[in-house]
Order: sequence, then C-alpha cells, then structure tokens
Amino acid sequence: MSQKQLAIHAGSHKTGSSAIQRYLYEHRDELEQQGVHYLHRGNANSSLWMLRAFKRDLAQLPAFSHLGLDEEGVLRLRTRARKRLARLAGASEAPLAVLSAEAIGAFAHEELQELYDVTSAHYPRIVIHQYFRPMKARMESAYQERLKHGFATLDQKFHLGYNRRVELLDGVFGRDNVNIYKYDGAVFPDGDVVKHFLGALDIAPPGGIATRAFNTGLSLPAVRLLYVYRKFNPDLMPGDRQIVKALARLQGDDFRFHSSLFDALLATGPNAVTLFERRAGFSITEDIQADDNIGIATEQALTDISPESLLWLQQQVNKNGQGEAALPTCSDLEAIAALVGRLAGDQPG
Repeated sequence: MSQKQLAIHAGSHKTGSSAIQRYLYEHRDELEQQGVHYLHRGNANSSLWMLRAFKRDLAQLPAFSHLGLDEEGVLRLRTRARKRLARLAGASEAPLAVLSAEAIGAFAHEELQELYDVTSAHYPRIVIHQYFRPMKARMESAYQERLKHGFATLDQKFHLGYNRRVELLDGVFGRDNVNIYKYDGAVFPDGDVVKHFLGALDIAPPGGIATRAFNTGLSLPAVRLLYVYRKFNPDLMPGDRQIVKALARLQGDDFRFHSSLFDALLATGPNAVTLFERRAGFSITEDIQADDNIGIATEQALTDISPESLLWLQQQVNKNGQGEAALPTCSDLEAIAALVGRLAGDQPG
C-alpha cells in the first residue's frame, strides 16, 4: 500500500456490524503489528462518536435528546469529537486505518461531505465498505428494530433507499472508492461476515477466527412476546434492552413477513431497485413467497401466543428469584405483557 488509506465500514444496520466491530476491537493490538490501525475511542462501535462529530440534527436524536443540547452544546461536542479523530489519525503510521460505525450508513449528503473533508486531511485515500440485506429480509429486520424501541404497527411503510444511499456515497467518495456487498451468509466464507470483511481488506486474521452464527434476529415466538409487551408499554423504558436480550434466547421459527404484507409495506419503486442492482452487481430481490407458511400477514397474528412460549416465559421469570410467576392464559395479553416486563431483571442462565 503506497499511501495511508482509511477504510470506513458503514454498516448497514443489522448486517453483522457488531461482530465486525468486536473482532477488530478485540484484536486491535495484533492488527497494529500487521499495519492495520483500528480507530476507536474506547469501545468497538464508533457510531456515537461519528454522530457527535458530523450529525446535523444531533440534539434531536434519541441517544442525545435527553441532554437538552442547544446550538452551543452541539458545537462543543462536534469540536471535541473531531479533535479526537484528528489526534487518533495522527497517532499511527500504519498504512491502513479502519473506522467502523453503522451510523455513517445513514448520513445525509452534507454529513458525508464533512466526514470526507475531515478525514481526507489525514488519509490520501478513503474507501467505503457497506453491506445491504435483500429487501424483504431488511424489512423484517427493520420491523424488529422498531419494536425494540417502541410500539410499532404493521401499517408503517418501509422506504428502503438503497439506490439513493449508493448515489450519495459515489458522489462524495467516488464510485471507485465505494464497495457494496450483499449481506448473505451463502456467499461469505463459512457463512461469516467477519471473515468476508477481513478478506475484502486483505487482512490476515490474527491467530485465526472462530466462525460466528449468521445474524437472523429474534425468533417468531420472541417477536410475538415483544409485540404484546409493547402494546401495553409503547415507549422505551429502562430494562427493555435486558428484555430483548432474554427474548433472544427463545427459539422457534424465524420471524418472516407474508408476501402480501411485504407487498403492502414496500415503498421502494421497481426503478430504484433496478438501478441499485445494476450498480451493485447483485440482486436484492428474493422469493418473497418462500416463507408464507410461517409468515405474518396481520397484526392479529402477532398476538397468537403459544402455550409453549408461555411456559418458557414463566420458567425464565422464575429464574429471577422474584417468586413463582403465575401462568396466564394465551388470550390474557395484559398479563402476558406484565410477565414479559419481569424479564427486565433476567440474567442469562
């Protein structure tokens, strides 16, 4: 490598970003010996750091809205974050630096331009790497994310602006410096996105790498329990992350939309899909009827709680040492929601 280069991993959300970030952070010392400098500010994911440095509407974002930031406060955080970036960029002479923040994958044009302007002062070449899920899988994943942060009905459209996203990246960084990949375990080495990402950067994994499971999200029974919980607890609450973590252990069918629901909620036109696929060199369409036998078609189907799920829920709550939990009936949604809420004190068993 003849000049210092910055590789920016920009997500997208729910495409194995956390696994990539953990690996790079945990092996940062070994990577430095290989000439690879992992940029970070004390944790694996640099999204909050990049939001502070470049996001125009920082004060309105959920992660910062509680701070009551005025214009001066936003500027103070931005200045501090950019100074930290400059300091870390100058602290290593490694020919390759890597910055991973899935938040960058949703930056507006002005924010991307400022990111380029700031980083290009330290790196003569900047290369973007971003993964994209097929559309139906992305929609199913996005719905789960909505539900994790609040009550989400099944009548909210999904605008999957893949083509516009790549147009913005090409315009700021140059098409030759924008690499986009299909998030698909079938095309990754051993089905592992971490191995794929390291290969894309021509990085030899220090000491090898254990294969990670492909990210499939919550199971269908888990999403049903979370949906019922959200019906009675529509706003994000302390302990909700622990509830989601506990529900992730509930096994069952994958969470899928019925093809009819996918068609109803997709707000991306066929022309935009064609343009993206032509630029990407891969398809983001899929057999949308493949999972119709288990696919959710209506919100009522999300309240179809099985006796097996209730027994699992009761067992998990009983592990918390809060006394024996009564087993509600499958139709008593309020009691089920209350029982799910008790998972907030759950610890992995």
